[in-house]
Amino acid sequence: MRTGRVLLAVDLSYQTYRAASVHSTLTSVEDVFTGGVFGFMVSVAKIIRECGATEVVVTKDVKPYKRSEVYPEYKQLRRDSANEELRDKYLASVPLVLEMLETVGIPTMEALGFESDDCIAHIVSQHRHRYRTIYAASNDSDLYQLFYCPWFKVWRKDTESVMDYWRLREETGLDPEEFVLASALMGTHNDIAGIPRVGPKTAYKAVLNPGLLRPYYQRYNDLIQRNLGLIRLPHAAFPGEMPVPKRTRSFDVRALYRWCAKYDITATQSMVTAFEQVAP
Repeated sequence: MRTGRVLLAVDLSYQTYRAASVHSTLTSVEDVFTGGVFGFMVSVAKIIRECGATEVVVTKDVKPYKRSEVYPEYKQLRRDSANEELRDKYLASVPLVLEMLETVGIPTMEALGFESDDCIAHIVSQHRHRYRTIYAASNDSDLYQLFYCPWFKVWRKDTESVMDYWRLREETGLDPEEFVLASALMGTHNDIAGIPRVGPKTAYKAVLNPGLLRPYYQRYNDLIQRNLGLIRLPHAAFPGEMPVPKRTRSFDVRALYRWCAKYDITATQSMVTAFEQVAP
């Protein structure tokens, strides 16, 4: 039975990378880069307040990815083209973010060989009945396939830009299942190659027109089936019995202030308010 609970699932990699980019010059007096963790705290606290979350879980990527076993090119170009300086700042930020989460009692969720999106998809597929609304703080359009759950939403920038089932239909003309097929035809941002010369406009038209779609299946069926297997969330091998992690401890504002002081970070009242909001 659905309740009044509102879950916010935060993509660790996306939020930390974005924070490190926005606050790229922030360091402690001991020259520890703190822009990533500070920006993470600011942005997540803002989302908690604005979406009305009552619970938070931070989802993680854990390599080596299962998808790479069948498609070695998975996410390789994106990695090779990364800004090295920013990547180093991101990598330095992740341990600090995890340390901060442990301090304030926000749980993390992971599974070896799977990605943040798989964890979010597992929550939606197996635990959606427990929540009034589930938000994902992520920029990954692969999550749009989860809009079969009408109370699942993707938080992009603010309340005005939240993506959901109806907005997907408005912006693309597709339902979640059709969007997955269109993604398989044109390829995705995860370096999954699509059919040559098929972009969003062509893919959307083909999905909605069997006459246009049939020739693609006839010529590229193996590619389409491979891509569908890579894009589907959660991955077919994802553990089926994982619970949604609960808070590891009650929120202690003094512990937060002590932790922030160690890294010369200012804990704002808005952060405190947000972390108290998702406390048990």
